[in-house]
Amino acid sequence: MEKFTRWEDKSNGINPFVPNGRQSRALPLAAAGAVLAVVKLVLLFGVGLVLAVGLGLETVVVARPLRALVRLIITRPLVRLMLLLLGFWTIGEALPDPRRLRLGKLSKKGVSDSQEALQSFGRTVRRGDLLLFNSTSIVEVLYLYARFSADFVVPSLPDGNGFKQVGLVGALKRAAYHGIDPSKAPCNGGTARITELQSSANFPLAVFAEGARTNGKAVMEFVPALAQDTAFHDGTTRVHITAFSYPHVAWSPCNPVDGILTYLFRACSMFRNTMYVNLVPYEVWTAERENRANNHPETDVRSLLASAVGNRGVKQVALSLSVYFDFLEYYHSSSLYVAVGGRHISSSAVPSKQAEPNERSGLAG
Repeated sequence: MEKFTRWEDKSNGINPFVPNGRQSRALPLAAAGAVLAVVKLVLLFGVGLVLAVGLGLETVVVARPLRALVRLIITRPLVRLMLLLLGFWTIGEALPDPRRLRLGKLSKKGVSDSQEALQSFGRTVRRGDLLLFNSTSIVEVLYLYARFSADFVVPSLPDGNGFKQVGLVGALKRAAYHGIDPSKAPCNGGTARITELQSSANFPLAVFAEGARTNGKAVMEFVPALAQDTAFHDGTTRVHITAFSYPHVAWSPCNPVDGILTYLFRACSMFRNTMYVNLVPYEVWTAERENRANNHPETDVRSLLASAVGNRGVKQVALSLSVYFDFLEYYHSSSLYVAVGGRHISSSAVPSKQAEPNERSGLAG
């Protein structure tokens, strides 16, 4: 992967964009996986059609309680079924130890303030709260909708200076976009501040903080509209840190480069996939601690998100979303989307076929 060193973070050598390696599978297992994928894709299509009806019903319902009811009994169970069809039978949810995140030991008052949040996963997530998450694929979108009934906040591209609120379909389109031109990304052109969207939100808002997908090995720089928002960092805005990680052997659910059809086929060909979600509730990371004298400490939420990923955390990289799209342009033009033994063949090795930048279109086209 020496040809991708240009997009590594210079301080730690991590490339958050290059796809994770895949292991070749024995022929009988690969054949069984292909058959399984076809069956699952047919079922996914059927569930998607029913889900579209449910989402359409939600749009004609004006009263928030009725919309919440539609999500509770129709659309959220359907999205959870989609996760099962994608192989995510195991979803581990945990509240990481604040001391592991270097937040310090809670004071007596801090324990009291955060007790309700620590009693059960997601207990204190409510309407208008922000769910800050690391994006690697469409799977996080499905989970956040199924688990928290979330709407979504996507940044404007390529500048990242504003936000736009979208629903499940819009978030899936943005999470699946793999084109090389960020200005053509779906649901683009948002100009609102995140606090403006919070004030009128009917559900929790999940935030695409980095503005691009990664391979799960690092957390990128936040988009400017978020990085410069002091209310977001000083604890005066209710933010819950939601960190995703995916253990893998044969295939990684993290998808920094592939189109949606390729991704769905590979996910469905696996008999089982696993997701881990670590939640750091607002009440925990802003609670009073023995070494702090106030309830609103200035905390680097990006560092907190990186520390919450997996069991040990991941690094932060000084790379922005513009670097991601630069990487995509190079990757699409220099590699064929043909995997042999877990390796991508260079386009120069197969002169009869040239890779096109948008060879595999996502949901957005």
